[in-house]
Amino acid sequence: MKFAQLLEKYKNHTATPEEQEIVEEELQKNELINEYLSSQMLLSADLLFDLPPLEQEKNQVRRSVNRRFRRMTLLCVSILLAVILLVVFVGLPFYNSLFYNPLKVSKGVPDLRIAVDSEPERSYFQSFHPFFLNTRAFLELHCPGQYLVDADVYPMGFGNYRVKISTQNAFYGANEYLGEIHRGHQPKQQFTKLFFQDYQMGAGVFYERGSQNVAEVDENGIEHFEQMEDSRSYYRSSLPELPKSTYLSAYVSFDRDLSMEELLELTKSWESCSIVWAAVRANGDTSFNEIGFNLSTSGFVLETTEEFDAMFPHLSFQYFGQEHQPQDYETHFKSLLKYMTYQGEYLEAMANVNNYSPSFYQECLDYVEENGVKIYGAYVYGNRDEMIELEQQDYIHSFRINNVKLSLIG
Repeated sequence: MKFAQLLEKYKNHTATPEEQEIVEEELQKNELINEYLSSQMLLSADLLFDLPPLEQEKNQVRRSVNRRFRRMTLLCVSILLAVILLVVFVGLPFYNSLFYNPLKVSKGVPDLRIAVDSEPERSYFQSFHPFFLNTRAFLELHCPGQYLVDADVYPMGFGNYRVKISTQNAFYGANEYLGEIHRGHQPKQQFTKLFFQDYQMGAGVFYERGSQNVAEVDENGIEHFEQMEDSRSYYRSSLPELPKSTYLSAYVSFDRDLSMEELLELTKSWESCSIVWAAVRANGDTSFNEIGFNLSTSGFVLETTEEFDAMFPHLSFQYFGQEHQPQDYETHFKSLLKYMTYQGEYLEAMANVNNYSPSFYQECLDYVEENGVKIYGAYVYGNRDEMIELEQQDYIHSFRINNVKLSLIG
């Protein structure tokens, strides 16, 4: 019988005593052989590495631990780097995209920030970011005498931006306004002074509402505001007392609404007194917020594209050294209104008062498209004698001094 069969019977406890003895002798013999072989292998290893067996085991364990530590460190660094890159290039841009970005062009409006270095005659093409254009348009529509010089935007991350706006005014000189936009909103109305420096919107500077007005109702039941005689006579008596060199700004309204042709023809009769800003009737309600456009030099040059000009013709209106037709001014004003209908986020962040919204400008645009661009008042500059003469004209419905300087130079 073979040994394998004997071993199987031994394990099953079916072997005879003689068979058990044979198997146990073989097992004992095998155990002695294994001990001998093991001793020979350890001796060979000691001679090869010249190190005690325990020291070899320690080195092997140490190398294994070091390899695992390096792998774990590399894995942790890789994960951390991936997380940082994910936050910087995916998470933060996505979070910022949830809020108003002053440097982002509104949907549907062509972007003017282009470089055409490929053109041989021009090494660099400088155009302007949306926040600059938006502020310029808003100032022209609502802030007589205020001209935008520059508007800088500094991204701060997490939907926040620092803003610096520089303006020029013939009476106030140069001014800088600093503020911040936090996640689409302006904290504490930081730019209110800029936008409403000369007068409060809706206060009626052309009709002397408040303590110095009187209202009359015509046969159609429409209420008209008249300047109180005490107020008008005060200006009339005070103007001659000012030094001859005095330079003034004033709000005037006319006895009737003028067309653009009539307004330009009227100004030709003025010697040096000039209209800075024309107030347009953009709604049948006289209490509607004052709105208008510039007629004087702004010192602003805007580079545009054919696509932009086709959408907003004459928005980049250049006053200095150019002769314009009445329809050019009208087109310019309508383009300003149309442009602001796209700027809902800007209006919410910078001018969320007096119901300024895209729908407000759309209503104004619809009104002037139907009724024409009619001028009911103007913001004017002139010296003392010019203002005295202007105030006495029959067509001047109301007259209100805004600011006074001792001289044009001062």
